Amino acid sequence: TTTTTTTTTTTTTTTTTTTTTTTLTTTHNQPSTKNAQNVTISQDGYDPVNKEKFDCPICFDEIDIGSGYRFEKCGHTYCGECLTGYYTDLITNGKVLEITCPSPNCTYECQYHDIQFIVDKAMLDKYVEFKRNAAINADPEMKWCPNPTGCGSAFRRENPLSNHMACDECGYEFCFSCMNEYHGSKSCEDYKRWKITSNWVDIRVY
Repeated sequence: TTTTTTTTTTTTTTTTTTTTTTTLTTTHNQPSTKNAQNVTISQDGYDPVNKEKFDCPICFDEIDIGSGYRFEKCGHTYCGECLTGYYTDLITNGKVLEITCPSPNCTYECQYHDIQFIVDKAMLDKYVEFKRNAAINADPEMKWCPNPTGCGSAFRRENPLSNHMACDECGYEFCFSCMNEYHGSKSCEDYKRWKITSNWVDIRVY
């Protein structure tokens, strides 16, 4: 009589998933590479840092892995230090409408998430402020409050047929067309002539 014994072996495979967050880092002790500020991956999941070494088209240095920035839309890649210096200069000089990919033939206009990765918090805040101001100045239906005592608010004209404006912030009433104090039924030209001939002075500025 022959007895056959079957042995069953069960193998359990455990898969461990490691999530790695890539950051751009700043180092100053490696003259052959250039890097930018610490950043984290954007909320939309796009990781713009370079995954392999490359030569920066601006400074021609070899850039280490994790030290460059690759634009998602156009694919051009530059070192973090060159982009930081370039964009900081543009923002400081108020040229926020000229912030594009540095490639000469590229028309990609940098978005908020690009700037957020590249410059520091103080410069990012300045970028947001200048961008807002540029948008207001470019909109024909928006005006800054001209209150001579100082206000700084901006708002849109609700009725395009009316030049009578009243600031929501300080209550100052002015003419949307000539930006002088509201002058009722007088035309803007008549009001200007009246100010000149009457030696009109706004005592609120003193």
